[in-house]
Amino acid sequence: MDYKRVNRRTRMTRKERYKMRQRKRRRITLTAICVFLIVGGFVTNKIIAYKKCQNISSAVEYYTTSNIDNSLLRVQNMELKFSDGDTAVVTASGLSKEKPHESRKVECHLKKSNNSWKLENLYKLN
Repeated sequence: MDYKRVNRRTRMTRKERYKMRQRKRRRITLTAICVFLIVGGFVTNKIIAYKKCQNISSAVEYYTTSNIDNSLLRVQNMELKFSDGDTAVVTASGLSKEKPHESRKVECHLKKSNNSWKLENLYKLN
């Protein structure tokens, strides 16, 4: 028998083929679990944001503290300037996230859709 022409698979024993299949299954399973966890994390984050933003004060606090630009450490004062049920303009003030933590005032324009408040624009006032 010419071993140079024989396929590598035919030279492997049953145990070796079994271990190879096990490694392949394990790799596929780990990849599927990682993808599931990543997608689950994004979906959970969206659901939490949706639930938090059903109340306008919670929505203003969420958007002003989690936004990268013009973000606040926490909202110290909040004033509703305009609201007609579907749109709202809110002025919020607090300390800025960047050092030195100076007082900052921002204006949030929010729109209600699907029973949750969504941020349209965020303006820095001072």
